Amino acid sequence: ARRAVDAVRDRLRSEGRELHFQVYEAYDLQADSAKPTYESVGGRLGLSESQVKNYLFAVRSEIKAEVRRELARTLETDAELEDEWRELFGA
Repeated sequence: ARRAVDAVRDRLRSEGRELHFQVYEAYDLQADSAKPTYESVGGRLGLSESQVKNYLFAVRSEIKAEVRRELARTLETDAELEDEWRELFGA
């Protein structure tokens, strides 16, 4: 999963969307005991609470897709990929 996060971070930076990843870092990469609110992340980064939620959704979706691509590279068939994905994520 770390490779997927790194790949998405690099891609977002190269696309000029580093702020998206900064939101992800500020919220999702914090320990549960130190997790900030959407409002506090937005205030620190100059975004609305709605923008924070949207940025988080976008980055999480990109990371999930990257994990799936990495997993697909290790398996031979689409059926194996679907089985492994269900096993890992129940979806």
